[in-house]
Amino acid sequence: MVRPFQETCAGCHQGGILGKERIAGSKGIPFLTLPGIDLITINKHNARIGEWPELSEAELTPFMKVLLSRTPESAELVKTVEELDLQDLTQATDEEVAAVANLVWEIKSLFVAVVSGTNSDVLADFPLDVVLAAQKQWLPNLLNEMASRAEAEADAPAKLTPASAPVQSGVTGESWAEYGGWYRQDHTIYYRPTEHKDPFIRMWLDLTGPYAHDGSSTHAAQIFAHLTKPGAPGDCVKCHSIDKVEGKGHKVNWSPASPETKTGRFTTFTHEPHFGAMSDKSCLTCHELQRSAPYRDSFKENNPMTFVSGFSSMKKDLCQTCHTQGVARQDCMLCHKYHINGIVTPMLETKLPTQSQIAESKGP
Repeated sequence: MVRPFQETCAGCHQGGILGKERIAGSKGIPFLTLPGIDLITINKHNARIGEWPELSEAELTPFMKVLLSRTPESAELVKTVEELDLQDLTQATDEEVAAVANLVWEIKSLFVAVVSGTNSDVLADFPLDVVLAAQKQWLPNLLNEMASRAEAEADAPAKLTPASAPVQSGVTGESWAEYGGWYRQDHTIYYRPTEHKDPFIRMWLDLTGPYAHDGSSTHAAQIFAHLTKPGAPGDCVKCHSIDKVEGKGHKVNWSPASPETKTGRFTTFTHEPHFGAMSDKSCLTCHELQRSAPYRDSFKENNPMTFVSGFSSMKKDLCQTCHTQGVARQDCMLCHKYHINGIVTPMLETKLPTQSQIAESKGP
């Protein structure tokens, strides 16, 4: 039995999960943003986008790409703008600028959906007050603007209206969310892991893993790669391995292996009866570390069949220090199975003879 995280791992690893050990980069995952856009070029093309912040340098996150790709049309729109530098549209065609303008309205519609409470399970416990505060600061006229556009798109303002200047504060959202949760900074809403087994990160890894095939550049694969890269917020894959599943992308191993899952082995072993024999060396009483073994490298292939142990193999001589005549049992069946993978006894169907068969067997 593997002891729980709080008993064995939290003392050293809790800080890494919460991002306290990160020196560079944000401690949270960028989730919702108002991406920086070349507003000068947008205005030159008379593209109608309404208000939009002039100073944003945020990028469109892979999470937003997934949320915005709700329909084939919007998915195609996201694909089009991915090829563009949104902060420099000087070389963009009229069609590409129009696509960027449509993207702006899609983002605004997404914010309206979140503000109105029609968010989905993939937003976890997304707090309404965070997005409301962001909307009031970044896009104060959003609801009136969307209502007017719905009534008469032709009456929408031809020129953009810069959003209100942000309110300055001495406390950053990241420091306020020291113990995890949602916060906003500049023109991005971040999610910072709250604890071990963070439901938000785990849900997104389980959701995108099946679509994260090798070499794939889909938005789901981008999210999976972002959350599993070294030093990613949550640091999940520092301890949890990833397996490649043939034809089914990847999966994260959240639970440790158990004896029940190890089929095809002739030997069995239970640790509990042996704890009393441990010296002050604890586990190293029996297990010898093999420091030169490429233990970490064996995980890079995401193939459980190439696992390399960090311990030297157990030797029979070690067992025989106790399992000798007159000390502890030493019969073969104590440690070894006679059959492996289970034995299924076939059920034979007994057929009763008919009266005619009985009569024939008796003869004339």
